[in-house]
Order: sequence, then C-alpha cells, then structure tokens
Amino acid sequence: MIFNTNPYIVGKPVGGTRAFVGRANILQKVLRFIREPYENTMVFYGKKHIGKTSVLQELTVRLPRKGPYVPIYFDLQDKASFSPEQVIRYLTHQILHILDISPSDHLKAFFDSQKAVSDTPGDGDILIKFQKIFLPYVLSRLPEGASLILLFDEFDMLDNFGNEPSVSVLFPYLRNLMTMSPALETKKQTLSDTRRLKFVFTVARRPKDLSRACLSLFRGIKFHHISLLSQKDLSELVYLSKQNASLKWPDELLIQIRHLTGGHACLTQWLCRTIWEKIYDKNPEEVPVVQAKDIEMAVPEALENAKDTLEHLWEGLGLAERVVASALAETGSQTISREEFEKHLRGSGAHILIGDLQNVPKSLKEWDLIEPEGNGYRIRIEMWRQWLIQYKPLARVREEIQKILETSEQLFKAARKFYKSGELEEASPLLQQVVHLDPSQRKAYQMLAEIFLAQGNTDEALKSLESLYKHNPWTARPRLVQALISQTRHKKQETEKLALYEKILELDPRQPEAVSEYKKIYEKQGDMAYENNELYKAMEAYKKIGAKEKAEKVKKRLRLENLYQQALDALKKNKKETAQKLLAKVLSEEPSFREATRYMHMAVTGMDIISFKNPITGFRESSLEKIWPDFKSVSHKFQKWLPSSKLTSEKLGGIGTYKLIRKIASGGMADLFLAVNEKGEFRRTVIIKKVLPHLVENEQFIAMFKQEARLAASLYHPNIVQIIDFYEDQNAIIMEYIRGKNLSEITDVVKTPFSVDQAVFVASQICKGLQHAHFKKHDEQRTWLNIVHRDIKPSNILISFNGEVKITDFGISKANSETMSGVMTMPGEVKGTLAYIAPEQLSEGVKHLDSRGDIYSFGLVFYEILSGKKLRHFIDEVTPIKVYKLIIQNDIVPIIKLRSDIPRELNRIVMKCLESDKESRYQNTQKLNQDLDRLRKSLNMTYDASNLADFMKKYFRDAQKDQGF
Repeated sequence: MIFNTNPYIVGKPVGGTRAFVGRANILQKVLRFIREPYENTMVFYGKKHIGKTSVLQELTVRLPRKGPYVPIYFDLQDKASFSPEQVIRYLTHQILHILDISPSDHLKAFFDSQKAVSDTPGDGDILIKFQKIFLPYVLSRLPEGASLILLFDEFDMLDNFGNEPSVSVLFPYLRNLMTMSPALETKKQTLSDTRRLKFVFTVARRPKDLSRACLSLFRGIKFHHISLLSQKDLSELVYLSKQNASLKWPDELLIQIRHLTGGHACLTQWLCRTIWEKIYDKNPEEVPVVQAKDIEMAVPEALENAKDTLEHLWEGLGLAERVVASALAETGSQTISREEFEKHLRGSGAHILIGDLQNVPKSLKEWDLIEPEGNGYRIRIEMWRQWLIQYKPLARVREEIQKILETSEQLFKAARKFYKSGELEEASPLLQQVVHLDPSQRKAYQMLAEIFLAQGNTDEALKSLESLYKHNPWTARPRLVQALISQTRHKKQETEKLALYEKILELDPRQPEAVSEYKKIYEKQGDMAYENNELYKAMEAYKKIGAKEKAEKVKKRLRLENLYQQALDALKKNKKETAQKLLAKVLSEEPSFREATRYMHMAVTGMDIISFKNPITGFRESSLEKIWPDFKSVSHKFQKWLPSSKLTSEKLGGIGTYKLIRKIASGGMADLFLAVNEKGEFRRTVIIKKVLPHLVENEQFIAMFKQEARLAASLYHPNIVQIIDFYEDQNAIIMEYIRGKNLSEITDVVKTPFSVDQAVFVASQICKGLQHAHFKKHDEQRTWLNIVHRDIKPSNILISFNGEVKITDFGISKANSETMSGVMTMPGEVKGTLAYIAPEQLSEGVKHLDSRGDIYSFGLVFYEILSGKKLRHFIDEVTPIKVYKLIIQNDIVPIIKLRSDIPRELNRIVMKCLESDKESRYQNTQKLNQDLDRLRKSLNMTYDASNLADFMKKYFRDAQKDQGF
C-alpha cells in the first residue's frame, strides 16, 4: 500500500495554491492593464464555479511579485443586502487589515469596527471621507509609485432590484472614483495618476444581462470572458496527480477528459478527484496508471458530487434556453444539423410553448455550453448533457414550462381584470407573480410599470421598465426615459443625478433635458475645479461633455502656469533675461495673468512694485493700467512682446444727470449706452437709449419714439424693463439696467434646449409681463390702452444674473386708445422681426394687429427654447416671396414629437399659441397664464428664480465680473 494526497481541490477557490494552473492569458491581460497609465478599470464575467474567484485570489499572490502592486481582494458574495455605506466601510477594514496599518488618529473613531454593520443608509459621510481622506491616507503609506489594486469579486450581487441604494448611490460613487481619480488630487497630480488606483471586477452575468445602472458604471470599459480551460491548461490541471506522483496518465486519456468536461475547471476537478478516490479505494501497492474504464466508472459519482455546479449552469438559463438545452441533450453527443434539430423541436411541441427559438443557440454558445460545428450544434460539456438527460429531460421541462405558462396566463388575466376596473392594489401583486414565473411576459411588465407610475412609485416602475426593455426595447424606451427623467427631479446628489442622466442618454442620446443637465453638472464641476485651480480635474470634466472651448482654456491656463512657474524659478536663480522672455510669452497671451506684470517689472528693474487690490472682486490687481506709473519707464524693453492697450476711455459726455460710461449696442434707430447717475446720495447704473443723429430730423419717427416712451413708462411690472425717465430735448429714454443677458445670447452659449421645468418657468414670467401690458388701463381715465408689443423675440427677453425675466423694447408697440395721438406706423412697412411675427401680420397688415399677435410670437419663443431649434431658419435660405408663403403656411411640427419628455398638456399650450388662425389661439394672455400656472402645479414644478440665477452664474461667470462696477 502507498500513501498519497489527492491533489484535486473542490468546493473552494484554488487561487494562491499549487492547485491553481493555467489562465496565463488572463493573468497577462491584468498585468498589462495595471501597467497602462491611462486605464484603471477592467471587468471579467463568467458563470459561477468557472474559476473567477480563483483568478482574483491568484492575483493577490502574483501581482506583488511583478512590481509595486498592492492587491486587495474583496468578496461581495454575501453583501447583496448591504447599503453603500456598509460596503465602503467593510472595504476600509479589509484594506487596513491586509496592509496591516492603523488609521490615523482622526480616522480611528470614524472607522470603528463596531459600527461596521450599523451604518444608516443615506449617510454619505463615510463615502466622502473614504474618497477625500481615507484613500489619500492609504496611498501616502504605500511606497512611492506603488499602485493600490481593488479586486471586487461577484460584484453583480449588488446589482439587484432589492438593493436600490447600490444602483442609485454606490454605482455612481464608484464611477466617480474610477473616472475622476478624486483620491489622488495633489499638487503633483498628472493625468497619469490613474495608475495609482486600479479596479478589477468580476460578475456572473453577461454584459447584456446586467442592469442599465451597472452598465453605466462600466461604460466604455471592455468585458473579458473567463470560460473553459484551453487544452494546455486542462492538461496541467489533469496532470496535478502526475506531478505529485500519485497517478500516471496516458496522454490519450486527455481527449476523453476534455470530451466529458469540455474544459470546465470545476467539473474537471470533480471528475479527476473522483477518479483518484475510486482508484485509491482499492489500496494500490504502486503508483496506479489511469485507464479509460476508470474514467467511465467515475462519471456517475462525479455527476452526483458536482450537482451544485451543474445546477448553476442550468439556473442561469431562461425558459427558451432550457428547452433548447434539454432538447439538444436528447439528440446525443454527436453534432445534429439545424434542420434535424428544428424537426426534433417541432416533434416535441416545445416550439409552441416558447415561440421563436432562432436566437437561443447563439445565447447558449456565448456561455460555451453548446458548440456549433458545420451546420449544426452539440452540447460542449458531455457531463452536463448526461446530467440534463437524467435530471432535466425535455418532457419534464416541457411539462414544467407548460404549468408555469398556464399559471402565469391565469394570473395575468385576473390582474388585467383588476387593472381595467381601477383596482390597482389588487392587480399589482398578481402581476409581480406573473413576471417572477415568466420573465419574458412583456405585457405584465408594461402593466406593472403603469400601475407603479400611477401610484407615484417611480423606483418600482423603473424596475419593471428595465426588465421590459430587455425583451422589448421599442415598447419600453419612451416610458423608461420619462420615468428616469421624473426620478432625476427627486434626487439631490449630483452623483445620483449623473447616473440617471447617463442611463437616459444610453436610451436616447439626444434627449434634451438629459443632454442639458448632464452637461450642466459636469460643466459646473469643471468650472469649480477651474476656479480652485484643479486644472486636470477641470480638463476631465470638460472632456466628458465635449466643452472644447473650455478645455482649450484649461490647456492655455496649464501652458501659462508652466511658463509662469518657470519664470519664477528663473527669477529665484537670478536669471532675469530668461524670466523676461518667459513672462513676455505669458503677457502676450494674457496681460492680466496672475502677477506676471509685477514680476516682469522685477525682472527688468530689479525692484518690486506695490500691487493693488480690486475693491469689488477682492483679487490682487496686476493689470498694466494699475501699475502704469512704474511700468511705462521700462515698457520699451519688452513692448514688442505685449498687446497694445487702450488706457484712456472715450469722452462720451452725459445726458441730464447721467454720465455715459460706454456704448454697449447699436440698433436700427438708436444707440444703447451704459450710464450712471452720480449726483445725489445714491449712485445708480442705468441704460440710455438715444436716437441716432440721422433720425432726429424725421418727425414721424420722433413721434413714434416719444409714443414708445409714454407707453413704456406707464408699465410698471417685475417682468418688464422699467422706464425711469425721458429726456425729450435729447431724444433719450432712461431705462432700468439689467445685469444679465438676452435670451438669444443665452441660447447661443448654452446650445441645448432648456429643461421642461426651466422653459415653463421662463415662459410663465414672459407671459405675466405681457398680460400686464395687454390689460393696462389709463391711470386717470381707466380706459384700455390696448398695448401690443409686436416684437416679442429672444433678443427682447432679458434674464438677469439674479434670475429675473424681463421684456424690453416696446419700440413698435401699438396703442389704439383714443387718448393717444393719431401716430401710425409708416405706410406699407411690416414692423417686427420676420422670424417671430404672426402670419396675420403679413396677410392682414398691422391695422388689425392685436394682443394675439404677441401670443403667437411668444409661442415661437417658447417652442424654440424647448426644442433648441430655430423654427424659421429658412428666412436666410429662400427668396422673400417664399419666406412670406412659408410663414403664412405655418407648418409646425408638434413639440411633443421632438421631445419624448414633453407633457401632453404643455404640448397643447404651446401649439395653441401657434395656431394659424388667431381666432383658434388663446384669445388673451390671462387665460394663457392660468393654463401655465395650472400646469406647473399639476406637475409639481418647483423651478424658480433661484434656479435660473444658478443657471446664469454657471454659464456667464465671466460676464458677471465684466458687468460689475
């Protein structure tokens, strides 16, 4: 008798032990990935028991031998119900335990192990500290240049409907870690710092079977399949007993082993272990030689021993896949042609139950369960085929599926009856049973989603729609997008919103609100990073949204920073000429960059100058104007490097008590000036509209201009630019100064449609201003003034940096009151901007124009901020006659057809404003205002001036500084 040890290990991972063999290609992929400076995440997928865990555990042993790599293995198998906070806390303990380091004093209490399972879901403190404090601390304790490799095993355990916090919080949080490398923000940060923190994930599902939230986490990351062993790897595994001299294996038997196990690592271990045990049960006197009959005799027992592994292969299959697998198993171990197989299915009646089975073989092939050969298929793993015949024969599977489908249909009929009668509470549990029994029941998912949406349960509706999307994308997509948009409005954290917007954009890449808000968030993050001089972080954010101009601005800033620092280093080393050349390059591109002028002065004269501090901005002032007295004496030495600068302003004079500061715009009839009233106790900035000199002699025009002043001065409303004064002798109107931008300028910069909430808020403010004008009465006689603006267009809508919306320029407004003078518009002239006038203004002329023309123009503006498109783009493309015809034709596509998230009531309101026949439009702005207010309340729209102010500050940060005094 000889004594030996069975070398085949089953029931536990073999990574890090001598029993681990092969997988060299996978290990090499990981090593190459870790060395790659611009990639920091990779994902492996494969069936359970295929060897994923063994690979990760092997990496924990091998990676430290290959370089300065510190792998941390983290098993999520039993963490499916954990909150994001609990997952991250366990990760911190695992890191500290493996690295054998103690947390710094300020972290000890925070990472107290006694609190590990008592975290309150939603408490984001642990997430923030892990990113901002813990990871930098750990990295600082590692050797210089070392990389921390986080290995997440069975990660898809967190990707389940019962763990909504993981989907909405943890996944976006990890995505942020993976893409922005926030833990690595230091003064020496470079774009290649991603090599210091790496992520490796394994999942047991195919990419297409993961939720969209999980796919968003892994967006842009390649999936690698861990599957069956190669012939070489299989021989190494089988020959483990040859290596420990406990068995002798004739080479030809490898073919038999491969036929039985197909190269499945776990099944090979079970088969070989069973062979070894059965041979040694006979108490051999010398090292046994394995024979073919030993393998054959071991198969039945191996099948019994490996039942969990074989069952896992079965459980991961859908109903249709199970039918095909069982049917194919019955055809034998040889290849069967497609025609013969289809004939077999028809003969069994299975195709009637499941329907179209055309794509099922492809799905089974993806898991390497069947192998196509020529024009047919065969089961790739013979042991599994035998197990299927024994435990999952087609007749039994067909009978089980028949019962499932019958039960499912009965439940669905009962649920539909409740649904139609409005008894949603009774229908919901029945439908949930239906989709549990038959995940392909599309109608059940659809009905369930509608119930949840009606109940306001967006989270559950999303789950149903996600499932429906896998089976029927076209049906699910519009509703799924709508539900996701709705959910974003209830999220406060930017990471949660970003995750939802990424989902939406995967479904509909052009969805306006998602495009706009996604860009806003990343642009905001980029702007904040830029303001904080975190330039690489800003660059990453701008690149994500394709903000090329801002990315170029960051590049320029980086280049100037580099030149600036080189210049300062040169000054420290007393290399003044080098410093001058470097600073000259900086000043030639940006004369006010940091304190470049100060150091240029120092480099030329050897003396420092006193810097000035701007009383408004609080920043150190280093412009040429401020240091001119000291600068001009040395400027000739480097004048050729610097841009010319106009140091004195034009003498503009004044009007009345107002001093003109500068001209800000010129129109067809007047110039606009920025002015200030410097007399009296208060200093007030205003806008002055002054008639152009060549029009002063035109009595008809001057009469119209004065009429505008009188009319506009009578309007006092928060949504109308106020007329403060009128200097008749100088033909100048003094108007309220609005620090902001007009709607045309805003849309040119933003380049995306407004969100529904934002557009409705802006439109409602415009409408309130119009209603005030349209219903204005004479202050004394109390008769209607019948004021009509007649030129409502984006450039006449101002939005202030405080979020105010105001109508300006009642320059061609009309008053039909008898109390007004008989001044008429010039004969034959079409007033108003052609791109926004109502059709009747062309067909009927201005004589019959009333407030309904303003309503039409308002509708065009409303339509355009919702669609992001100019409706009358054809004006510059066709002849004037054709333009007139197209305007009168008024062929406008309903706004709801351009955006899937437009509520039907909003579509009705917008399109009613745009009716060709003015009798079919809103007859007055009061009714229009009432409908807009009702819409905002019904949809619980909370967007207000503060939100609009944030929007303006985000897009026009520099402009706000420019307009300051």
